[in-house]
Amino acid sequence: LEGSITATDTLVPFSAIYALASGFGQGGAPVSAPGPVPGVPSPLPGRTVAYAGSIYGGSFHLISSVPIASPTPSGFVLPPVDLNVKATAGKRVSVKGGAIDLTASGAVVVGGNLRAPKLDGSFSSTRGQVTYFDTVFRIDRGLVVFDSTTGLLPTLDVTATTNTSGSQITLAISGRVDRLNTDLSSVPSMSRDEIAATLLHAPQVTSLTNSTPAQAQAIL
Repeated sequence: LEGSITATDTLVPFSAIYALASGFGQGGAPVSAPGPVPGVPSPLPGRTVAYAGSIYGGSFHLISSVPIASPTPSGFVLPPVDLNVKATAGKRVSVKGGAIDLTASGAVVVGGNLRAPKLDGSFSSTRGQVTYFDTVFRIDRGLVVFDSTTGLLPTLDVTATTNTSGSQITLAISGRVDRLNTDLSSVPSMSRDEIAATLLHAPQVTSLTNSTPAQAQAIL
């Protein structure tokens, strides 16, 4: 299957990008067989534990102390169709979802096959904003890169700024979307705690300032 697609006047939900990529095993893996599952207690004798969530692949799962009947397979198998499709973001293509609202341009080539697709390409933000700590940041630079050698989840390199209380605060986000690194800096220069105090409400400030650097990164 070869060809090209150009999108115009299009809205892309950011959650859909992440959900599609996670569905091909790049996010949390579904676990349905009995055994130790991180964060899920082992079922007591004669009991069944139900759990779900994005870290478990976004699906609903059961583990039981007794064998669970498996559903009858549907018999549907994706055909081994090879892919070479170029998708281009044309005019007025927006990516929105949660704290993200931006306009993007660029292209990605969908290769591989239906059973194991591969993505190569990049999209850049021409304008937009991201809400972070209840503060709207203006995107100065935004790049999303898909690399077929690292899976379907893209890598981000984003810099955004905001002006508040007489200071310019810069937010930098980098890394793959499932393990992002976040950094904050300011002009005039302030410590992490001072930046947090400028942006956050009192309970959030306390949770940051009373944490270790590793815990603070997780909170960010």
